[in-house]
Amino acid sequence: MRKKQWMFWGLVVCFCFLDCKNEGTAPQSPYFDIEQKTLQLINEYRIQNGKDPLQTHAVIYAEAYQHSTNMAEGKVPFGHDGFSARVERIRAELDGAGAAAENVASTYSRDPAQTAFEQWRNSSGHNRNMLGDYTHCGLAVAKSEDGCYYFTHIFVKVSP
Repeated sequence: MRKKQWMFWGLVVCFCFLDCKNEGTAPQSPYFDIEQKTLQLINEYRIQNGKDPLQTHAVIYAEAYQHSTNMAEGKVPFGHDGFSARVERIRAELDGAGAAAENVASTYSRDPAQTAFEQWRNSSGHNRNMLGDYTHCGLAVAKSEDGCYYFTHIFVKVSP
């Protein structure tokens, strides 16, 4: 009998924790796997070019996520509109945040991560951002109703 009670209360505690939200995390995109693959490609590229890999940060990710979502929903045009405001919000929340840059991409590709990476690598300005002196980033993807993937990659140099 006592064993059943322990199991019951153990399950209750587990379900309580499952329902809790961590306020310190950014929303997770349904395109998490694409985001991770893209970041992996970029970090491998950085390492090949003598740079340290980028670390992700929830504050930066939240801004990238919102921008990708807004582009996918047609709330803002594809591009960098609002970049300065995104950086201001990041700097207000992230101690030591300094220099910042942003890459955006859009594609209907079956391999959106590879396509976005190649678009950026083949553009001098975007390539410069990928290989820049940045330490942290947020990379988010959203998909429009017509199937277009929208990428936002925000780079930030964070000083200790």
